[in-house]
Amino acid sequence: MKLLLIASLLTTLLFSFDVKTADADQFLKFKGIGPVIAGRIIVYRQNHGFETVDDLIKVKGIGPKKLASIKREIKSSESSINVSRYIN
Repeated sequence: MKLLLIASLLTTLLFSFDVKTADADQFLKFKGIGPVIAGRIIVYRQNHGFETVDDLIKVKGIGPKKLASIKREIKSSESSINVSRYIN
């Protein structure tokens, strides 16, 4: 049971990233995010920061549909899983 839980947690951690720390190359992996929008995300984050994934809507070029399509793949640090508490 612990092995299954650990595998699930590692999969989540490997296939998601933190919107507060991701670089432009990581944003480029999402459909609809090209170099221009990725750059805008980075600049916006440097100037204003992100509290939640929903803050991406404030970036020019990201509307409700685009946000909805990438939101489930992006995690903010507030929802990060601390794997060490599950491993003894």
